[in-house]
Amino acid sequence: MAMPVQVTPEASTVMFVSLGIYFVIVLIIGIILERFVKSVADYFLGGRRLGPYVIAFSERASEMSGWVGLGLPGEGFTSGINATWNTIGCFMGIGDLGVWTLMAKRLRRYTEVVGALTIPSYLEARFNDTKGVLRFTSAVIIILFLTAYVGAQFTAAAKVFSAIAGGGSVTTWIVVGAIIMILYTVLGGFFAVCWTDFVQGWWALIGLLIITSVGLAKYGGFGGLFQKMAETDPTLVNLNCFWGYEYIPALVLVNILAYIAIGFGWPGNPHIIVRFMGIKKVKDMKKAAVTALLLLLVVYYLAQSVGWLARVEFGSADNLVVPGDPEYSLQSLAISWLPPAAAGIILAAPLALMMSTADSQLLVSASAIIEDIYHRFINPKAEERKLVLWSRITTFLLGIIALIWALFFGESVYLFVLFAWGGLGAAFGSIMLLSLRWKRITTTGALQEWLLVQPQLLFGRVMRRD
Repeated sequence: MAMPVQVTPEASTVMFVSLGIYFVIVLIIGIILERFVKSVADYFLGGRRLGPYVIAFSERASEMSGWVGLGLPGEGFTSGINATWNTIGCFMGIGDLGVWTLMAKRLRRYTEVVGALTIPSYLEARFNDTKGVLRFTSAVIIILFLTAYVGAQFTAAAKVFSAIAGGGSVTTWIVVGAIIMILYTVLGGFFAVCWTDFVQGWWALIGLLIITSVGLAKYGGFGGLFQKMAETDPTLVNLNCFWGYEYIPALVLVNILAYIAIGFGWPGNPHIIVRFMGIKKVKDMKKAAVTALLLLLVVYYLAQSVGWLARVEFGSADNLVVPGDPEYSLQSLAISWLPPAAAGIILAAPLALMMSTADSQLLVSASAIIEDIYHRFINPKAEERKLVLWSRITTFLLGIIALIWALFFGESVYLFVLFAWGGLGAAFGSIMLLSLRWKRITTTGALQEWLLVQPQLLFGRVMRRD
């Protein structure tokens, strides 16, 4: 019988030191890149001079968030091989493959021609909205959803710290991690966000690869792992079973489509698609796309494999480092299989993904306030120097608001993630796709979608509160 994971005080200290080293590295990156920010275009878009591989890793890291470090391993732990449908859905259709092939080049070209630095400013130019109704409305939607989304990432980070602390209080470390993320974003803007995403993307990839390799070596490769999964619980390797229950074929199809539908949120999440606008050369978009798509497939499959390994290793979620929660799969394996220092480095992987998503969302929220509201409607003649200063102040304040929200309303914010993903996808997904691929879409059509969809989402959220 598998024994519950235990964390000794000595091991906890060593792992926190490892995380501290990681924090220092990303903060140094922000400090170094601060000197490259000379204008608001540099701050929010890196002056459109970043390379394809940095953009690719940044696009992936901005999306993966706590879902890949926590949610997908938990899904693999619970659903077994059917968690693979999530990877397929996120890759195919209007998922990552869709946005790279249907949107990336056109969005990059158009925004440079019209001088748009943000998604709302692109929409204003694309629809010739002289009154700025689309720009203001889209900016408000972005601010509301993404600021709460940042808080959700801080809340997800609590799971990493909680595992290291053995389930104890982690408030201090959440604050430390949040402040460091806020500081490097404030200092370096888009440059710092993309380069830290690049580092954090590699960190996450290597971390997941190490823990998966250790597990596969222990269980004799994927063949041995699947055999062990079947012995642990036959539903884990049954394509007709989801979350431990067997379904009739019609409901199996419904569940598969539900997984695939997650991909429809991609075109509407500004913190992801804004990456396309920052690449230096349009001709390099193919390199970036291939890199990003390969990274998605590898990281997602590794993440769900971590869940499979944890299920075989521990049998029940009650034996994980925080009993009863399968989302602690990665943390439990790292603590059980590796020395404390190495475990701390591995546990920085999900934290890196959370920080990469949070910094991107924070920067896009700040751009909506400064570039799309303040600069557009309040002070159109503002000097570049003052715009950069106000952008940094706004980024800092939004980060503090998100941190406070996470500390005091953590559970509700964490549950808000899927709602925010769907809300942004509904608000911007079809509008962005159609605006780039269909000439006949109008301002009225865009506003009508917002007026119809957003109230339904808000009403549905209120009705589901319990």
